[in-house]
Amino acid sequence: MKSRIFGVISLLAATFATGLRSQNALTSKTVPQSRVQDKLTQVPVNQRGLSMNQVASCIVINQLPWVFRKTKRQSRLLIRDKIRFSTQPDFVVWEVHQVMDQNGYISYVFKRPLPNGGTESIVTKENYYNKITDVGGVKRITDVRNLTNFIERPALTFYTESNGRLVYQPGLGGQARLFLAYDAGDPPVLLKGGDCRRGCVDGRDPFETDCANMSFEDDAKLTDTRPETPAGAK
Repeated sequence: MKSRIFGVISLLAATFATGLRSQNALTSKTVPQSRVQDKLTQVPVNQRGLSMNQVASCIVINQLPWVFRKTKRQSRLLIRDKIRFSTQPDFVVWEVHQVMDQNGYISYVFKRPLPNGGTESIVTKENYYNKITDVGGVKRITDVRNLTNFIERPALTFYTESNGRLVYQPGLGGQARLFLAYDAGDPPVLLKGGDCRRGCVDGRDPFETDCANMSFEDDAKLTDTRPETPAGAK
């Protein structure tokens, strides 16, 4: 009797395992691969950061969360990627933070690790920036630059390991620009103040022309999370 009961239990266990494997196989075939927009639901994006190519859309940028500071400012981490500052020879991991003050003015902070365990930050504000090192909690201003001659012109440029570029252009009244050009040939993304628009393929400025009307359609294509339709299917 015991042997018969043991045999029935073994049969039920084998049947359950086979059904579970079949269900897993079916699930793996029907669930679409995770894309950038799916990854935005993972917590915490504001601590992990995204690569240059992952933020190649205003839809993605607009979903990045803001962190509220005690100083009545808000900040969010836009990018964490291995890039090279134009005045330095090596590619290192830089963080790019967007900061909004209580008046809605936008500025940017570019931060990288130092070999001694500290960090170096380029803190922008209107028409100047401070370069600040932080070693063991001791902060020191190592450089101050006046960027008046670079208003709406490239002042800070970073390069990706392929052909991408990240360019900061200072601006008055919180209207600084961040220009993200991609190595895949996609139209660039431009942030000006609190606005984000996709640039035109022909190089026109989306903030001064009507070419920004193409942004919504292009961004939707880049962040489409629907599964791809097999060839020949209706």
